[in-house]
Amino acid sequence: MKKCTKCRELKDFSLFPKRKDSSDGYRNTCKICRLEYSRKWHQGDIKKKVYKDLDGKKQCRMCMQIFNISNFGRSKVNKDGLKSYCGKCKRKESVEWRKRNKDYGREYRKKNLDKLIKQNREYRCKNKEAIEATKKEYAINNKELISIYKKDWYSKNKAKVLEGKRRRRDRQANCGENYTRGDERITLRAFDHKCFRCNREDKLNIDHHRPLVKGHGLNVGNAVVLCETCNKSKGSKDPEKFYGIKICVKLDKKLARIVQDK
Repeated sequence: MKKCTKCRELKDFSLFPKRKDSSDGYRNTCKICRLEYSRKWHQGDIKKKVYKDLDGKKQCRMCMQIFNISNFGRSKVNKDGLKSYCGKCKRKESVEWRKRNKDYGREYRKKNLDKLIKQNREYRCKNKEAIEATKKEYAINNKELISIYKKDWYSKNKAKVLEGKRRRRDRQANCGENYTRGDERITLRAFDHKCFRCNREDKLNIDHHRPLVKGHGLNVGNAVVLCETCNKSKGSKDPEKFYGIKICVKLDKKLARIVQDK
């Protein structure tokens, strides 16, 4: 049995037209209601794009009330570019649909996992700057919330943090890393005690120019001064990707001179 969204009556599935892209394979309005609507349409009782005749307003197909077009979501299917239901009715219809199809989302993700991963990767590549801007804005506006979350995460994942530190020490030992306090002073002087990327003078860190995860240990020829923010932003990225090729070439030359002058 299925409920017609027009007459609101429960009817057998055989009384509904078929539709491939619907979750149950049938349209939401029964054949009788569709025939009645078609008859009224051809007789001229129903006007197309009602909102145009109502000065920027539109009639909801579910509750039949007239609202401003701002109450209707966008639609790629409808010719007027707006959904047929007002916001309130659409939310109500969505809640009912989710109740009827509780496992749909989970099953869809399982069947289309590779497709969804590819789509997400493409979206992140195309909208990288917008995503980073959103993250920065959120971080600025929610400092206290983020701090609470980090403390809570750390208290629940101490073993994971310790394991990460242990792996880092192993990588440092395997690549022969031996960066002394004297080397640190040389690096700071060479970069005028400023962040190489933004010229900030406080909260400075010594960063691996080329990442430790790729076997590059910290030494005078692979040490760059970055502020805390830029250091976190760089993470384990390759310098060409983080700075850009032109700036990276200049930085490589600068590091080579520091090694020669040591």
